[in-house]
Amino acid sequence: MHGPDHTDDPLGDEAFTVLGRRLSARYVELHDRASDEYERRCWEERVIDLRERRRSVASDDVETRNRYVREWTALLADLLLLDEE
Repeated sequence: MHGPDHTDDPLGDEAFTVLGRRLSARYVELHDRASDEYERRCWEERVIDLRERRRSVASDDVETRNRYVREWTALLADLLLLDEE
């Protein structure tokens, strides 16, 4: 039997959890480096939205989890490129 955050796809569960945490951490990092209050609020709103999205996915909704994994992977890669500019 699995807990509420787990499915029969342990790798998918781990990817969903790890990417969600990494993306959230990146948003917090960008929030902390923001140059003004408006930018800080924008990053803070993204953290809150991400948290709500993570919580809203049912434990057995593998399709949505996989979609978020793809979306968050691309988004995180784009955000990491900000340091290279």
